[in-house]
Amino acid sequence: MSRKPKKSSSSAGQARRKRRSSRPSGIEESVYRLIVETMKEAAFTLTFDGRILFGNVRFGEFVKRPLEQVVGHPLREFVAPHDAAAAEALLIAGQTEPVKQRLVFQATDGTTVPAHVSTTVLHEPDHSSICVVATDLTELERSTEIASIASCAPTAPGRTSTTEPTSRVTVRARRCGLSGQ
Repeated sequence: MSRKPKKSSSSAGQARRKRRSSRPSGIEESVYRLIVETMKEAAFTLTFDGRILFGNVRFGEFVKRPLEQVVGHPLREFVAPHDAAAAEALLIAGQTEPVKQRLVFQATDGTTVPAHVSTTVLHEPDHSSICVVATDLTELERSTEIASIASCAPTAPGRTSTTEPTSRVTVRARRCGLSGQ
């Protein structure tokens, strides 16, 4: 009785990569496209040099441009100038590992969209690219700012700050810019 030789770990790894990179059927592809186009997050793919290969409608909304004016352009055109270094770091690290970070996009009219971005490398048979999913943080940051401002409001009438524990008063004063201590 002859035994078949075991596959080496490298050939097993190649088989797994081949299965992952196989193209979906027409039905599967249309379902994936529907998911990407209707999700609330922005999604786009990048070449390793930072050019946008694909963007969903939501990404177009982030930067207030039709997708025809987005695809083929460098990511840096759509990032707020103060976040250029963060975008460059994302491109470099995103080529070899998943990345999660904050990045601020800037629309053509100057408005900004703070976002939490997550990346992963996509390995296709003929090339590799970086897949990016961006979640708009505008509302979260606005509510956090409102809560911070509210915490700096004066204490309720009839209540003096001396009734609060000293440590809480000190922390609150520092956060509100009332004390240099």
